[in-house]
Amino acid sequence: PRHALTIREISNGASATWLGQYTEKVVVSNNDIDSTGTISTYTIDIGQTGPAWACRIRDVLVERNTITSDYQPVALAVRTGLTVRSNIVRCTDTSIAIGWGCGNTIANDGGADDPRAFSDGQFYNNTIYKTGAGQFSPFQIGTQEVGTTVADAVVRNNLVYAPNATSPTLLLIGVGVTGTVYDHNSSDTQMLSTRPWAAVTPSVPSDYTPTGYALGGGVFDYRSQKDFFNAAITVPVDLGAIQA
Repeated sequence: PRHALTIREISNGASATWLGQYTEKVVVSNNDIDSTGTISTYTIDIGQTGPAWACRIRDVLVERNTITSDYQPVALAVRTGLTVRSNIVRCTDTSIAIGWGCGNTIANDGGADDPRAFSDGQFYNNTIYKTGAGQFSPFQIGTQEVGTTVADAVVRNNLVYAPNATSPTLLLIGVGVTGTVYDHNSSDTQMLSTRPWAAVTPSVPSDYTPTGYALGGGVFDYRSQKDFFNAAITVPVDLGAIQA
């Protein structure tokens, strides 16, 4: 399967020893990426080529994108310095929308020099909409692999709606996860039963403008960035990628 957008690494190759090189300072911004109708494991995949590759990725910003997928939209194996903000993510047949530090492409680096550690990931002001049925956790933090750790994740101000999902929960947490902060997001009940925008079938970005519970309810203050339409934020922000 192919990805719509793939970002790989500076690498010393498989089963080698990491020599201190990073793929770094990557910005993925202001794109409309749609992989529906294709057999694609991930729509956006930022990570290593394969297991045991001697490489690391850091300082990645993913912002103000629309990402549409039948499967998992976003997979991120970024070691440190990851920010995912103000994106609109729509998916159908998937159990996870955005995953960090997970999957089968976590670099082993070929030896004990690899701490297999991920840290400093921020996920805020994203809007996530799942139309299909089945289990759903919009965010996965960590992995099921023993020996991998994920620390210092912040998940805030994310607007989620999954009306056909089975008992959706905000986070699927893997092994070795510490220091995760998640608040000011749609609750499990809200993401299942409360449509947060006026449009019954949203199709363009403006259809995802939040209404109702998403506005003015204990918002978290991120004033130093911009919303989906590149508008400056001068007041405490509401949930989601678009400010009403």
